[in-house]
Amino acid sequence: MPHSTVNGIKIYYEEQGKGEPLILINGLAFSMDLWFAQIRELSKDFRVIALDNRGIGRSDQPDEEYSI
Repeated sequence: MPHSTVNGIKIYYEEQGKGEPLILINGLAFSMDLWFAQIRELSKDFRVIALDNRGIGRSDQPDEEYSI
């Protein structure tokens, strides 16, 4: 499982395909699993990078509260 650590929090991501990078970012409270069908199709033409936002899916849940 690939992770990148940002400010001490592991962020889960997946990459599929080759070509120009295309980053898929989820809305609030959704995991990257929402993109399953789109990743399969888009990865035919792009290097698709999808991630779970912090506290969602396979990314770490931080101890501190969130703010916007």
